[in-house]
Amino acid sequence: MDKIKVLHVIGGGELGGAEMHVLTIFEYIDKSVFEPHLICLCRGPMYEEAVKRGFNVTVVEMKHKFDFSTIKPIKEYIQRNQIDIVHTHGVRANTMARIAAFLAHKPVVTTFHSFIMNDYDSKLEAMVAKYMTLATSPISTKIITVSNALKNDLIKMGINGNKIITIYNGIDFSSRFATKTREDVLNELNIDPSQKIVSVIARLQTVKGHKYFIDAANIVSKQRDDVQFLLAGDGPLKESLVKQAKDLGISDRVHFIGHRSDIDNIYVASDIICVTSLIEGQSLVIVEAMWHQKPVISTNVGGPSELISDKKTGLLIPPANAQILAEKILLLLNDPWLAYSLALNGKKSVERFSVKEMINKTEKVYKDIIQK
Repeated sequence: MDKIKVLHVIGGGELGGAEMHVLTIFEYIDKSVFEPHLICLCRGPMYEEAVKRGFNVTVVEMKHKFDFSTIKPIKEYIQRNQIDIVHTHGVRANTMARIAAFLAHKPVVTTFHSFIMNDYDSKLEAMVAKYMTLATSPISTKIITVSNALKNDLIKMGINGNKIITIYNGIDFSSRFATKTREDVLNELNIDPSQKIVSVIARLQTVKGHKYFIDAANIVSKQRDDVQFLLAGDGPLKESLVKQAKDLGISDRVHFIGHRSDIDNIYVASDIICVTSLIEGQSLVIVEAMWHQKPVISTNVGGPSELISDKKTGLLIPPANAQILAEKILLLLNDPWLAYSLALNGKKSVERFSVKEMINKTEKVYKDIIQK
């Protein structure tokens, strides 16, 4: 029997949750049944990582955000390689690749990793993205969301709910381990290992809510002098966030450590993990933190409420509220038993987010489409 050829199309301008999700599918999908292909819409971090891992990847360069000239080369790739299913990720890829697949008469699977209207700082860009999504969604045979909150959001937007299935992002827990001790990591960062470490791991962009994390750090710092704050990730807001910390006089406590390829070491070095997003699809950070048995404080926005049982496996707080975030950080710092209990319960609850579960459900979507 011929293998089922699945072409994934994604922007690839960064190496965030969506990109890691696609790379995970490539890594673990059954290669005896499926032949995965990848098109990136730029020669960025995603492309470089795929090449490094030896995956079948091609670049179709977009000259601007909605460059419709990319449709033709994507269509030609589909036809030349006899692709069976096109799987799209992200607004630009959804638009261009869905149209290309339609013209090539091939079925489409689309995964939504985040809330479209909150992915853009510009309201105009957000409205254009919404229009493009609604205009091309009828092309998709099946739509996957990474949380039920995302599914409900798409239905409210006007997308046919019968097409939508929720498949939570999965992690290969067997490969997630630290390579350094807590002391070694903190010494490399020039931080005293006796300090308590509160971390946020996310791209530095408005929707991730770092502003409130830094404001909370300021509040906590006025009550305790043994706490340091880590921001792991890069992004367009770095300069303004660095200025914010400086203006508050806490530059010596707030550490911008950039994108980390050794992120498991950062989890191990941390005492508390915060997710401060204004809206969130699922948040792999929550799952990863729970796996490393770290207490999690997260904003109660969309997907996180499906991952955390408040006051049992973590703490849920309202978004954009530095005061409450600071209070919860202090609560966990002052009550080690509560922090331990939340972390232990979180660890027990996280097994359901295994990569095996995600891959099995994704493969079933592909097989069902081919059989029909």
